[in-house]
Formats: sequence, C-alpha cells, structure tokens
Amino acid sequence: DPDVLWRLARAYYDEAEKTPQLGSAQKKALIDKAMSAITKAMVGGEGNFAVHKWFGIILNKHSEFQGTKATIQNSFVVKEHWLKAVELNATDATSHALLGEWAFSVAGLSGLTRSVAAAVLAAPPEASYHDALRSFLAAENVQPGFWLKNQLNIAKCYLRLADNHNAAAWLDRLVNTSPESAEDKEVLAEAAALLRKMR
Repeated sequence: DPDVLWRLARAYYDEAEKTPQLGSAQKKALIDKAMSAITKAMVGGEGNFAVHKWFGIILNKHSEFQGTKATIQNSFVVKEHWLKAVELNATDATSHALLGEWAFSVAGLSGLTRSVAAAVLAAPPEASYHDALRSFLAAENVQPGFWLKNQLNIAKCYLRLADNHNAAAWLDRLVNTSPESAEDKEVLAEAAALLRKMR
C-alpha cells in the first residue's frame, strides 16, 4: 500500500533527522531504509502527491551521503517529483516550499559547484531567486504562516533581489512572532540578525 509505505519512509527519515545522538553511519542506514520504502511506494503510488513529495525529500537526503556529483545528478529527479506533487495537489504548501528551496539552492550555487555540474551534466540545473520567490509566495498564499522558515526564505529572496523594502517587511513580521519549536527559535534569531545588518 503506497500510503503505508510513504509513511514508513517518512518515519525512517524523521528518525534519522531528529535523533541527534546518531552517528553518520546510523543516519545513512535509516535513510537507505527510507529510500527503499519510498521506492516501493512509487509502485502504484504514481498518482499520490505525498509519495512524490517524500520521494523528492528522501532522494535529496540520500544523495547527500553519496557526494556532490550524485546530488547534482539527482537534482532534476528531485525537482520533477516536487513538481508532480504540486501538480497533484496544488494546496499542499510544503510542496511549493520545497520547490522554492530547490530553486534557492540552485540559484546560490558556488562557481566551483557550477563547474562540477557542467562537467557531470550536459545541461546543469538552473533556477533564479525570482523562481524561488514565486514558489515560497505560492506556499504562503496556500497556507499563510504554516512554516516560519518559509517566511524567512521569502525575505532572503527579496534581499538577494535587492528589494530591501519587502525584505524588511517580512523580517519585521517574523521577529514579532512567537516561536513554537527549536527551529522557530533559530529562524527568528536569523531574522533578527538580518534586520540588524540592514539597519
């Protein structure tokens, strides 16, 4: 059952990501199990947006353990699964946000990584901060305030695009928000630091 398998894959992924005492080898073993489960979920789960969303998330993490070359080679596959997730369920804010993070990451690739990408692929991945911003804003429009990091990413895009007015507006909104998790605290601290740099 694809629904059972993608949830199993997510459980392995969450254990790997949220258990700080795990070593690298233990995390890799869990991500390998997650990759196996989500690959099985694709059989019969092609029309399930959550299967595509989690396939992209887990493949992205799985690639990190294989190095820069594998990450670059798999980047198109990751993006295609997230695009499919959005196509199947345009009201899932997380899928939009993941596409935004993909674009933001590609837009910010270093010269060295771009050189590696050009050597590995005939056509390296391309994206702009405008692309990233569109996806982050789409996520926010679907579900306002669903993830503070998404709002921080919107502000970062505006900063990269030299739109300090909109960047400051999103950062001001953020720093006046109450954190509900450890990640929220990190996001708010980063937002406050960015605001201080601007002023």
